[in-house]
Amino acid sequence: MITFHSSINDITGGFKPDFTAQDVVDLTTAALSLQSNAAQTNYEGAVDAAFQLLVSDMRATDDKKRSRSKYVVIFLSDGMPNP
Repeated sequence: MITFHSSINDITGGFKPDFTAQDVVDLTTAALSLQSNAAQTNYEGAVDAAFQLLVSDMRATDDKKRSRSKYVVIFLSDGMPNP
């Protein structure tokens, strides 16, 4: 989960090969803390951070596993882009 406003933060630590029950709890806690009153919506930075995370994961994966991999990016924003 990557949050964005005036700064970009990967609050869940990237990809994990196998989720545990604690990972689900941590993800839920992170989602509940997303409210921000920051004036900026740096969606370009967030999309770039997501892209870099995907590229990093693809480079770390062997060819066979990468050929079977699928990625889904869910982008949520509450404001107009800035910058």
